[in-house]
Amino acid sequence: MKKKILTFLVTLGVILLPLTANASLIDEYEHKNFKDTLAAESIELKNKDYKETDDQITIYMFRGQGCAYCRSFLEFLNSISNEYGKYFKLVSFEVWENEENNTLFNKVATATGEEAGGVPYIIIGETVYPGYISDWNDAIKTAIKTEYDKNASDRVDILEKAENYEAEVKKAENAPYVKTIWWTFGFVVVATAAIITVNAIQNKKVLKALEELKSNKETKKNK
Repeated sequence: MKKKILTFLVTLGVILLPLTANASLIDEYEHKNFKDTLAAESIELKNKDYKETDDQITIYMFRGQGCAYCRSFLEFLNSISNEYGKYFKLVSFEVWENEENNTLFNKVATATGEEAGGVPYIIIGETVYPGYISDWNDAIKTAIKTEYDKNASDRVDILEKAENYEAEVKKAENAPYVKTIWWTFGFVVVATAAIITVNAIQNKKVLKALEELKSNKETKKNK
């Protein structure tokens, strides 16, 4: 009996687990780093000593292959790579030809609250540039340096934010359902514990009665 009850409780816990755990929403998307993105647009890297390090901030860029404004932004980054290259690395996602990347683009835009109206869509920390014009150059350099100067724990990773945002939305949507299940689960646990306790007490009473009966019989027999 106890074994069946334990099996039921374990099974119920397994059913509940997927409803409360946050599954990863962003695993692998096709992307390019700074050097490869420049190469894809036939732009020669000016800073021959450029390299990526863990200390750099990540600039996220959603782009379209052959997009003129995307190319202009890349040329700007290339032009400041000697001075600012030590501060940033680039992760770019091509969205015109890659449907999965386009899906990611929309998820990220939802999380930032800035509509995904077109490319380039550039993100530095929590700052979003929905497009690119040269008038933003100084602001972009400031954003890069400001984000770099933050403690690593204070930096914002937009992909993580997008992942957590969708997970929180789903969690909120499932909250009433999960709450009901947990209440039911709690009731079952309490009820099961009560049944086990009552059975244990009854068993003790029965055993005690049998022992008394046996003792009385032996007493009578000895007389």
